[in-house]
Amino acid sequence: MLKTHFLTPYFYLLPAAALLLFTFGYPLASVFYFSMHRIRGVSGPFIGFENFLQVFKDTTFHMAAAHNLQLLIAVPIMTAIALLIAVLLHERVSGWETYRTILFAPYILAIPVVGIVFNNILQLNGILNESLRSIGLRFLAGDWLGSADLALWSVMGVIIWREVGFGIVLFQASLLSLNEELQDAAKIDGAGWWQRLFYVTIPQLRNVIEFFCSH
Repeated sequence: MLKTHFLTPYFYLLPAAALLLFTFGYPLASVFYFSMHRIRGVSGPFIGFENFLQVFKDTTFHMAAAHNLQLLIAVPIMTAIALLIAVLLHERVSGWETYRTILFAPYILAIPVVGIVFNNILQLNGILNESLRSIGLRFLAGDWLGSADLALWSVMGVIIWREVGFGIVLFQASLLSLNEELQDAAKIDGAGWWQRLFYVTIPQLRNVIEFFCSH
C-alpha cells in the first residue's frame, strides 16, 4: 500500500481552497471592513458598530425582517407538498410520468418569466380576478399584489408553485434507492400508509429533506 505524508491531501486541496478564499472570503472581509466606517466616497472615519445600531433602530428594517420570517413559512409547506406528491408518484399512480413532467415544468422557467406571468395573472384586473368575476365569484377577487394583507401571501404562493417541482423530482429519485424490505416489513406488521410514511419513509429521507430545505 502506497504511503504518503499526512499533509499531501491538504496540498491537493490548497488551490481550490485558495480560489474559494479569494472569491468569497475577500469580498466578505471587505464588506465587513466598510461596514465599520462612515463611507464618504471611497473612504471614511472608523465608527465601529454604529451603522449596525442604526439599522437595528430602523423600523423599515424590522418590517423587512418580519416579512422574511413570514416567507420562511413557505419552506415547510412546499417540503410537505413535494414529499407527499413524490410518495404518491412513487407508487406509480396512473399517469405518474405525465404528472411528474407537468409538476417539474415550473422549476425550469426563468424567474423573470415567472414574475411577468404572475404579475399579469394577479394584478387587480388580471386573469385571476376576471375569471372569478365571470363565474360569479366576484367576492373572492382581490388586489393580490397591491394589498398589504395579500401581497406577501401571493408571493409565497408563487414561490411554492415554482419550487415544489424540484422537491418532487429530488424526493422521487431518493425513494428509488430506499430499502423496500423495510416497507414490506411495516406492511406485514400492520402499519398503515400514513404510519409507513412518517416512521419508515421520512426518516430514510432525512438528509435529502434537509438539503431541499436549505437549497
